[in-house]
Amino acid sequence: MSYNATHKKRVSHKPNRLLSETQNTWAVPTKVAGVLAFLAVVLIAYVALRHSTDALWRDIGDAEQKQEALEQDLAREVREWNRMRSQSNLIVQLRNNGIAMSATPHGRRIAMGGVRPVRGGATQAPTALAANL
Repeated sequence: MSYNATHKKRVSHKPNRLLSETQNTWAVPTKVAGVLAFLAVVLIAYVALRHSTDALWRDIGDAEQKQEALEQDLAREVREWNRMRSQSNLIVQLRNNGIAMSATPHGRRIAMGGVRPVRGGATQAPTALAANL
C-alpha cells in the first residue's frame, strides 16, 4: 500500500495537517466577539454605577429623614423653652425650688449703688432700673 492510498492529500498552506483532521475555529467572528465584549464591559460599568448611585440616594434619604427629625426636636425644644420662660411658669418654678422672690410693685424703681470700679476705671454712679415686670 502506498502512502497516497492510506493517507489523504495534505493541505498546501499547512503541510502537517491532514484534510480529515478537525480544525478548531471560532464560532463567532472576532469583530462580533469584540463588540460583545465591549457591550459586556459597558453593561458591567452601568450596573456598578447604578448600584453606587442607588446607595448614595439611600444615604441622602436617610440623612434627610434624620435632619427632619432633628428639626422637629429643635422646634419642640424651642416651644418647651419658651413655655418654661413664661412669667407664670417662672414663678411656679421659683416656688418649686424654694426661692422666695417676687416682682416689685408697678412704678417702683430699684437703685443699685456701691459698684466698685474695675481696674482703675471711674466710679459709677448708682444705676436706677425700672422694675416693671
